[in-house]
Amino acid sequence: MSKSQAVTKRCLVLAPLLGSLVAGIAGCADASLGDASVDERDEDEGQPVGEKPVDQNLRERLAAPTSFVVADQLGGSRASLMAVALSDGQTAAVELSVVGGLVTLSLDPEDRVVFHELLVDTDDVMVSPAVVPPAGLMLTDLTVELAEPARVQVGSWSDDQVAAGAELAVDVKWAVEVDHGVVDLAPIRLTDLAFDVSVESDESGRLAARLSASQPGVFWSWAGIFELHDLEIDLVAAVDP
Repeated sequence: MSKSQAVTKRCLVLAPLLGSLVAGIAGCADASLGDASVDERDEDEGQPVGEKPVDQNLRERLAAPTSFVVADQLGGSRASLMAVALSDGQTAAVELSVVGGLVTLSLDPEDRVVFHELLVDTDDVMVSPAVVPPAGLMLTDLTVELAEPARVQVGSWSDDQVAAGAELAVDVKWAVEVDHGVVDLAPIRLTDLAFDVSVESDESGRLAARLSASQPGVFWSWAGIFELHDLEIDLVAAVDP
């Protein structure tokens, strides 16, 4: 066999092997491109909701306790209750004028909303003489305060909002004005006041919070004279710029 014939024979033998090798490399390249497409598609479509419960920016901003200043009544905050005379069942709506307060919240690493502080101040308010005859009763120094810190699981979220529901223990502190001065009354402990809270970032990036609470039914009675019913609280608060 001549030298040229030997080279030709070796080429014929190697050709199928080279063809298989090239096909294998091409197949791996296609598979790699396919995986990249899947990765890109997953990135475009976003992760499943359960894997990213809170927007990263919002989580970072609430990683440390953040204080929200409660607006007054003109700013949208309000509170109310019903007073009922036990002698004859006369009722009177009592509107509590919110004058300010503070709410301090954060998000912990498990995406739970942490309530560090809640304080709501209201103006003095008169309970109607129809409920407390003959001249009515002036309630003063009325505040609602968080009795103890609490953590609750995030209920819903979006790119710029976090919301949760919680049952918080709060103390209602107050006094009454009588002929000889102001008398402090024992605080009213509400052990499970139901709150809904949401925190969101507006178009300017400012953080705002909304808290609503409701305590249906009787929550306090005084010396067989009158009862307080149906506490409602709706607070608007924002981080100072």
